[in-house]
Amino acid sequence: MLAEEKSRSHVDLPCPTTWWAPEAIDALFASLTAEQRLILRAITNGETNGQIAGRLGIAEKSAEKHITRLFARLRVSVRTKAAVFYTLWAARQRTKIS
Repeated sequence: MLAEEKSRSHVDLPCPTTWWAPEAIDALFASLTAEQRLILRAITNGETNGQIAGRLGIAEKSAEKHITRLFARLRVSVRTKAAVFYTLWAARQRTKIS
C-alpha cells in the first residue's frame, strides 16, 4: 500500500472516545428513522443494495440514495464502518439488559 493510500484510508475514522462514545452512539441511533435502522441492520447483515431495495419495495437507485444519506448521518463513508456502529449499539443494548 502506498503511503498516500494508507493516509487516505485513515482520514475519516471517528475518534472512539468522542464521536462513538456510548452516549453518542445511543443518541445517534435514537435519532434514526425506522427505515434507516432497518437499512443499517441490513447493511450489518451483509445485504446488497439490491436486497435492501427489495426489502423496502423501492428501486435499487433509491436504496443507494437512502444509504448515502444514512452514511452522511452516521459520518461514515463505507459499509463496514456503518456495520461497526450498529454492532457497537447492539452490544450496548445487550449490556444494558444484563
